Amino acid sequence: MELPKGTMTGLMKVLAPLLMWMSVGWFAYPYLIGDIASAAGETIDMDELKLFSFIMAGVCLGLGIMFLALGFGGKKVDENDFKRMTGELVICKHCKKEIEKDITIITCTQCGKYL
Repeated sequence: MELPKGTMTGLMKVLAPLLMWMSVGWFAYPYLIGDIASAAGETIDMDELKLFSFIMAGVCLGLGIMFLALGFGGKKVDENDFKRMTGELVICKHCKKEIEKDITIITCTQCGKYL
């Protein structure tokens, strides 16, 4: 099934704040794990952990900003595209016109032929 244009904008609107939140978590991770490790008496290679954590924070922040720009600045989805995707609109095989799906209608309202 082909998705209508602009379907990904809804997904990007949801993922943008989640990625921003994830970047904050990746930034705070080495500091929190350092405190936990010192309280437990363990040693951790903090240089490697900070490097990986800050790279992941940057990647998540970059993706979050990109999704934010694309999600809220993208093209809006037409209501007919949603209706077509959910099956509320059907296309007549004979005249190729779109009509709303109704249980009581068994003929096309445009050409009068059976659906």
